[in-house]
Amino acid sequence: MEPNASESTSTTSRPVGRERLRAALDAVVHAIASPGPSLDPVRRLVVRYGATAREQAVQLDDMLQTLTRTICGALDAVPSPQRAEVLASVQWWAVHGYHRAD
Repeated sequence: MEPNASESTSTTSRPVGRERLRAALDAVVHAIASPGPSLDPVRRLVVRYGATAREQAVQLDDMLQTLTRTICGALDAVPSPQRAEVLASVQWWAVHGYHRAD
């Protein structure tokens, strides 16, 4: 007996979605670690990550904890006087992306 289309879609969409979420998070880490004159690319990627987390039904607090924990190493590339500001901005942008406010 062949599974119907809705069954095959529901069983494969969650892993694909998690891969999209991980790829979005990896892009954020890479953008933070890459020095640049502007944080605009970081902002766009973080907003996308927040929106992807919402699409995958990740709780807001879980999304922020994962984001913060994951970018800690990349923040070493940011000059120390600016680290706290960049972290706060990244968290703010993630919440906006999560709530589709951007």
